[in-house]
Amino acid sequence: MKFRLIDEVTKKPIVDAHIFINNSSLGTISDKNGYCKLNVSKQETQLLVIRHVLYKTLSISPEQYQSLVNRDTLEMFGKTVNLNEVLLTAKKSRKWKKNFRRFRKTLLGEGKAAASCKILNPEVLQFEEKNEILTVNATDLLEIENDYLGYTIRFWLEELSIKTDGSTYYKGNGQYINKAKPDDTRYSKRRENIYTHSLPHFLRSLLKSPNKAALKELGYELTFEEYEAGTFKTILNPTELSTLIQPDSLTGNYQLHFPEFLTIKHLGLTMSSENEVQVNVSLAEQRKLGSSRTQSLGKKVQNQVSRLYKIEPYLLFDKRGNIINKAAVREYGYWANQRLASTLPIDYNSFLDSNTKQSAPKLVDTLQIFKNLIGYDQQKKTAALRFLQQNWSQGYIAPLLDILRLSKDDWQQQEIKAVLNKHEPELKADYFNGIQWLWKRSPKYGNYYADFKGYLYSAVDSAFYKYFTGRENQTIIRLDEIVWGGVSKDGIPTLKSPTMMAANEATYLSDTDVVFGLVIHGEARAYPKRILAWHEFLTDDIGDQSIAVVYCTLCGTVIIYDTEYNGVKHKLGTSGFLYRSNKLMYDQATQSLWNTIMGTPVVGPLVEQNIELSTLPVETTTWGAWRKRHPTTQVLSIETGHARNYAEGEAYKDYFADDNLMFPVQRLDRRLPNKARVFIPRPKNFAAQPLAIAVDYLKRKRIHHDKIEDQRLLIITESNGASRAYAIDNQQFKTYKNGKLKDINGEVWLVKEEALVGPEKQRLLRIPAHEVFWFAWVNVFPETRIIY
Repeated sequence: MKFRLIDEVTKKPIVDAHIFINNSSLGTISDKNGYCKLNVSKQETQLLVIRHVLYKTLSISPEQYQSLVNRDTLEMFGKTVNLNEVLLTAKKSRKWKKNFRRFRKTLLGEGKAAASCKILNPEVLQFEEKNEILTVNATDLLEIENDYLGYTIRFWLEELSIKTDGSTYYKGNGQYINKAKPDDTRYSKRRENIYTHSLPHFLRSLLKSPNKAALKELGYELTFEEYEAGTFKTILNPTELSTLIQPDSLTGNYQLHFPEFLTIKHLGLTMSSENEVQVNVSLAEQRKLGSSRTQSLGKKVQNQVSRLYKIEPYLLFDKRGNIINKAAVREYGYWANQRLASTLPIDYNSFLDSNTKQSAPKLVDTLQIFKNLIGYDQQKKTAALRFLQQNWSQGYIAPLLDILRLSKDDWQQQEIKAVLNKHEPELKADYFNGIQWLWKRSPKYGNYYADFKGYLYSAVDSAFYKYFTGRENQTIIRLDEIVWGGVSKDGIPTLKSPTMMAANEATYLSDTDVVFGLVIHGEARAYPKRILAWHEFLTDDIGDQSIAVVYCTLCGTVIIYDTEYNGVKHKLGTSGFLYRSNKLMYDQATQSLWNTIMGTPVVGPLVEQNIELSTLPVETTTWGAWRKRHPTTQVLSIETGHARNYAEGEAYKDYFADDNLMFPVQRLDRRLPNKARVFIPRPKNFAAQPLAIAVDYLKRKRIHHDKIEDQRLLIITESNGASRAYAIDNQQFKTYKNGKLKDINGEVWLVKEEALVGPEKQRLLRIPAHEVFWFAWVNVFPETRIIY
């Protein structure tokens, strides 16, 4: 790998960034000009981590390594560093020392290896105790000298927590630097001893061992067990081991299949029989197993025992024995107690030789096979289609349908359809029908699919590459449900800080024109639908508040978001992609994709940060009614700088003329027409019990009481159908006519934009709400309660 690191904003080189294969001894540091060079095996399965204290960490998957060969530049995004108050003192407090001991034990473990470790810069640690949980973070990388194994470990601690019940968790990335001299046998013997009883060694031993006897010679005995009534019961003692391991055709690695528990006895590794060994059991596992928080492995066991508990269908590992899908399995017993001090770098042993086991699968670069289907090389296309035909997997359906969507090669289209028709005869082999068939089934695509999607759609717009590449593990929605909307990034031009005008200057509007009304800090603004429908996105600053007016023409909704979250103002735009016929936004800083209806990131590095933008109340009404209530309102100028036919009803007029959809969705709910308008109140807890009320129902009722969890609601509706929602207590209201709201006692309440004001000056605040087409809402919240 050869590349240069630069600052995304200043374009200046980034010096002293740490570049390393995660948890390995392979690493380097960027030079004074930002250049980096690193030799990595083509078989590597671990992430490349690029870290710098002033920048957001980059994690690059093995599928992307090729893109870094002789690549000119790689941009890093700066991050805000919060410097807390620093107190210099000659002594550490007792509390700090206690927390540090707990931290050290959790991270490094116990025993000779842990005792020989020294954390050189403990001052970077930050301790916080909240709700009886000790959380530890680090402002910089930890420098750890492991004198037992002869390594210096640079460890980037992302998170470490210790609960009062003793359960612990930590997450981070490490780089191992070898300090041992080649002729120092102390370290080599210690390392070999630890490796001999490690999980990677066991997995490699499985690859080498055709049967139970061969595995026993390597130091292991296996048992399949289940947990019942407080004890482990043996299901089977497997003899033929080849049935446990299957080649993974999508990744070229190995799948390890076993029932609930795989118990491994470490022959030659004994433990004291006087002490009972306990393992921690998670809450989910407690419920599943009907057990207490800890479980005994027995008192009289002479050999150390490890257990693997399966969460997903199988464990995936590479040729070196390193687990790839770590979330798929839980470790108990001996392996669970091996912490950082007793851990070797993943490259301690090289990849297996090709002749180690004749049944070992041939590594297949599935991503490259699909790349060969793109372009003009007929020979590559033919070979790729032949491979897919002979090695069929349902994981191939999604990328093949994506190619069908974009391909203009008649021969290729017919060949792909022939492959799909042969292997999946129930699937109608065209893009829109095919993906709807696919969405009714669990996702099957492989880890390469995100990179493939970035590669394919970058042919449409190079900016699309960043949306997907390397983000197979940074998504909370199905990637095959992300559909290209037919435009480039910001191909529907956003209105940024647009010109506003006074109400009496807006002579282009008629009283019946639809507008979306907003009031912030007493300032009223109107955004005409006839303009917004052509742009679908508007960003503006009102005072010190930054907003995004997000209009999805396909979904018939406008939602106004406060773009600031935890002090960060997210600069949003239109991605060019859809999710369930609803536009996806993107943010400029990370190029993460955002759900328009929820205001949350769904693909990209922001998905794990629990971001949810707050919404502002917006009213769908007519210009005449809005101007009458707000004579000093500002309204969007028709002089936008873009040439469009801004006449009322012109934008998407064919789409609005019937109930048909332009893009497929996962489900249709016929209780209402697809494009029936529903009103959505959004108190803070709205997603717990989502509620949709038909606009036609509210026009008939004019006043409606409801409740979402503990929050009581009042919705009032004007004669033109415009509705607003308010949070109420125990009040009951009777009528709303001619702008007057009366409660059941006959008292009149003032209806103001921000609140209802009672006869005793009590205030019931307005809550965010908006309208949306029924089909769009029910595809986000299928269990929604509907009133119509």
